Amino acid sequence: MPEDQFVKEIAEKGYWERTKGLDRVYDLCILIHLFKHNKKTYLSIYREKHRLPTIIDDELRYFLFEFPYKQPIPCYGPDKPSGALRKLGAKASNVDDSLFSFGG
Repeated sequence: MPEDQFVKEIAEKGYWERTKGLDRVYDLCILIHLFKHNKKTYLSIYREKHRLPTIIDDELRYFLFEFPYKQPIPCYGPDKPSGALRKLGAKASNVDDSLFSFGG
């Protein structure tokens, strides 16, 4: 399995130590995985579970950030594009920041 797909592979399978029901208890789960690919460091993010009355399209639940060489992920905001990637080797996209608004 490619490392960029790891968070997708473990999502919604209840892989939690010593319990089979923990994934029924919490209200929000965001899976993250730090990995290297072609000498670059990436952070993959998958929004697994949320208890909101909205549905998120599957293609919007997953994205990647590339770390600049020897630097942290840059700060992003409403006036700057997010720099998120949908897949390795892709150009940066404008990931919808509303994915992280939990108030409705």
